Amino acid sequence: VIIDLKKFSSLPLALKRRIIRKSIEVVKGNLYSISFRHNNEILKLTEYQLGEKEIYLPDDIRAKKIYNKIIIYKKRISKNQIDEIPTTWEYNILIPGKTEIKSLDIEVEIKILDSVDIKSSLYFNRKKSKGKFLEFIDYNKVKLPLKLRNRRSGDKFYPLKMKGLKKVKDFFIDNKIPKSHRDLIPILVDNEDQIVWIMGMRLDDRVKINSDTKKVLCIKIKIKNNFLQEYF
Repeated sequence: VIIDLKKFSSLPLALKRRIIRKSIEVVKGNLYSISFRHNNEILKLTEYQLGEKEIYLPDDIRAKKIYNKIIIYKKRISKNQIDEIPTTWEYNILIPGKTEIKSLDIEVEIKILDSVDIKSSLYFNRKKSKGKFLEFIDYNKVKLPLKLRNRRSGDKFYPLKMKGLKKVKDFFIDNKIPKSHRDLIPILVDNEDQIVWIMGMRLDDRVKINSDTKKVLCIKIKIKNNFLQEYF
């Protein structure tokens, strides 16, 4: 659950407390072990001004202040699991096929479609739901094989529907991705290390399909861990 602090800050105190309680209940499923003290801690968190801060609630519930929002979520990946993820990571992606990356708790499936399949697939399947994303790229505009990796120093790409080249670092800042999570964002690249898709966020303009496209890569990604879902 995401609480927008721009709207939240102007509300009466009693309503703020109800919103916090309801948010915890939605994430946790109940309010057992949640006390008035926990409510106060989250209220104090909303006023914190020195960057990011996270507090711990019972039953693996977390409340985190990032920029102008509070995220309340259930932590599915333990600290030990996060520590096991290397600082720099890269995985080969099956084409066609399904690739499961257990350390990140994400799954990528790619299908190859011809021109007959493209229109119906776009019409019927291009739906976005929480943690699940679908994108189509022009098969002939990428160099196979594809790989999934995290950001690298100096990464740049041409964001779809934006003008010009942009640094990935600046793109993350503009989209308010916290620094602590930027190395976990999956980036799809081709064999020449050209960015194809910052998954769940923005396609590179150079690989988009158009009326001349004859062959398409249909890419599905399923992000299972909660704290990454909150940014897409």
